[in-house]
Amino acid sequence: MSPIQVGGIYSRDRFDDWQKSLIYEKGLAASDQLVATINQQQLETVVEAGPRRVREYLLERLGVVDRRQAEDAVPRLPNPLTVAEMQKLPVHAEREIAMSLKDITPVQAADPAFWTLCHAIWIGNWMFDADVAAVFMEGGRAGNSEQRTRNFLRRLGGLHRVRGSVSVLTDCPISAAWWRYRTAVAASRQASEHGTVLSVVEAHQVLQRSQVWENLAGWSVKRVTSLNAPYAKAAVISVLARHDLTTNGAKPQQQIQSVMRSVAQLGHTHSLFGIEWQQLVHAAEGGLAKAGSSSVIDDDEESGD
Repeated sequence: MSPIQVGGIYSRDRFDDWQKSLIYEKGLAASDQLVATINQQQLETVVEAGPRRVREYLLERLGVVDRRQAEDAVPRLPNPLTVAEMQKLPVHAEREIAMSLKDITPVQAADPAFWTLCHAIWIGNWMFDADVAAVFMEGGRAGNSEQRTRNFLRRLGGLHRVRGSVSVLTDCPISAAWWRYRTAVAASRQASEHGTVLSVVEAHQVLQRSQVWENLAGWSVKRVTSLNAPYAKAAVISVLARHDLTTNGAKPQQQIQSVMRSVAQLGHTHSLFGIEWQQLVHAAEGGLAKAGSSSVIDDDEESGD
């Protein structure tokens, strides 16, 4: 494995300043709101101009001075992606993408600026539909320039200043695919080491189910950091892989959160690494069984969207 070398190609400070200049935030001065409005209008004009203009705009905002160097550093996607695929990547497409991007490091994969650099190159190389707005701006919440701008930033690599670290894990289809598949591989390995049969394909399919990845990623980052342990995630995923999330009448989100809560509770008094695997699995099974009486926590805390 040869890590992707992008050091010095782009400026994270320039990237952060650019994102800040595009969105409304609480307490923003009237003059800054006007600047944001103008910048949003400029962005929409750029997007309407097509993929190559978008590439040049993004590289400039990232502080890239040598486009050829950026082209050489960014890994290739296996195949062009349609608007429909970007709305919901199929399992096979996620697997192909993850394998093509296997040389990306976790540090790089956690950086929205890195993914924005990748998307700048991919967009310019026509790896997405020519209608850039349809891929990166439109959707359920796209009624005004502010919402379309936020969609654009989130889908390129994440909007950390508003959504926090969870954004790069869930909001950008391609970065989410990378993290989901990596998690599936780790869960399969952990389960196998403890005598539980869980293939990478099975783990990946679980993480593709509605609500599973969003809740697992959100809770691991925002609420229960012990769930970041591959050991704990593997127990949660292995139990979810064996059960239909609608059998007891509880909502899927309620079931998923109950499973995670039960596993996390074991870590309140003991290190999860000191707990037997079967104890973790038993806790996860118990959480699923009592899901109907559990409350649901909504982690979608983004404001202004």
